[in-house]
Amino acid sequence: MSPHTSFVPRPATILMLSLACVALGATGTRAQPPIVQPGAPGEPSRLISAADAKESAGAREDAVSLLDEAAEETESIPQQIMKAEIERLSVR
Repeated sequence: MSPHTSFVPRPATILMLSLACVALGATGTRAQPPIVQPGAPGEPSRLISAADAKESAGAREDAVSLLDEAAEETESIPQQIMKAEIERLSVR
């Protein structure tokens, strides 16, 4: 036997290794990565649960929606002021 012979696994060995890999991956206990909520400037970050993160995201979406509505409403203010000014000047 030469020192350069390659190892060729038997089919039974391949089958056993495949089954072991599947069994290890199919345990159903996958670790969830931690969710880190950054703290305010100068404050520490903290770990939060998935439920807390979901709640926080929902509140953030609500705030963004309110800001969008406010921006839309304030876009028309200059036009309203201009219209009122034109009406005031046209009365003279």
